Amino acid sequence: MDLPERLAALQRANDNHLQCDAIRRVASLTTRERELLKGILAGHSEAALAAQLGCSAIEAEHFISVLRAKLGAKTNADAVRIGIYAGLE
Repeated sequence: MDLPERLAALQRANDNHLQCDAIRRVASLTTRERELLKGILAGHSEAALAAQLGCSAIEAEHFISVLRAKLGAKTNADAVRIGIYAGLE
């Protein structure tokens, strides 16, 4: 196996690892948390997410913070990346 083939194989293995890890993390979420993650993936604002959840913007911020902690995501962008790897859209 030459170097480009080895690099391609390593990239596929890394992608598979990231996908499995993301699926495991998303599987640990409640149904409501998955819906919240889908809203973040869709680009909804915190105000729109609050309306969807039927709560205040401050409560929505708290829910998003808890969601990120459960996913091991530091930012919403990290949460989006995890959701995409897990196959959410």
